[in-house]
Amino acid sequence: MQIGNNLEFEFSLKNMVNDTQTVRLEYAVYFLKLNGQLSKKVFKISESQIRQNDKRQILRKHNFKVITTKRYYRGTHKLSIIINGQELEIYKFELI
Repeated sequence: MQIGNNLEFEFSLKNMVNDTQTVRLEYAVYFLKLNGQLSKKVFKISESQIRQNDKRQILRKHNFKVITTKRYYRGTHKLSIIINGQELEIYKFELI
């Protein structure tokens, strides 16, 4: 992915419990810093009730547009999906 573009990602969620649940959805971006370490920043997607056997399709974009208050560095960054505070999936992507 190129600096200045959007990182687009999607996932689906299904409530397989026999009851309605409150679900908090978030994602985290692990930004590569100048020293080579990663810095995690969490972004809220939603918090809602999901009924038994309901399925949700989530589509999000994260903007890597150049701004004066944030600097992006080329290299491997990470994206994770967080459900109810638990990090479930972590994906790597290259920022060029």
